[in-house]
Amino acid sequence: MGMPGIGKTTLGNSIYENPLVPLCFHAHARCHVSHAYEKRRLLLEILQLVCGETDQVWKMEDEDLALKLYQSLKGKKYFIFLDDLWDIKPWNDIKASFPDDERGSRIMFTSRFQHIALETGCMSVTYPFNPISESRTWELLQVKLFGKERCPQELLEVGQKIAAEC
Repeated sequence: MGMPGIGKTTLGNSIYENPLVPLCFHAHARCHVSHAYEKRRLLLEILQLVCGETDQVWKMEDEDLALKLYQSLKGKKYFIFLDDLWDIKPWNDIKASFPDDERGSRIMFTSRFQHIALETGCMSVTYPFNPISESRTWELLQVKLFGKERCPQELLEVGQKIAAEC
């Protein structure tokens, strides 16, 4: 959790895209939830990623989609990445679709808001992201741009302004 642009999604994606994920989990899905959340779209997206469902699911009611997802995950070890939760409602709408078979399944989500993690009611581990200091940002920017060299004097002022904006 943390402010926008701080790297939550990037970190989540790097975990999700790790080659060990498909080896360790029977099913996995990554979905962007966002502020404009729709339960049906989210269920369809997860179902499609988890079991490659066909056109038949598009005709199902939301409750049937939720049950189908539950049945598809039952007895499996799964990893679900829900990116950018703005509210607890999406989680409350779909949490019953994730069976707890004590098989080591994991659900990871990102959010701008700490209270969402607390409201899930799950035994969750939170990782708050905080912005790095301006001086550390300047150090990292110099390394990225100039390697082991130092910033040329003529770029010093503009470089520090860029670091301050970051």
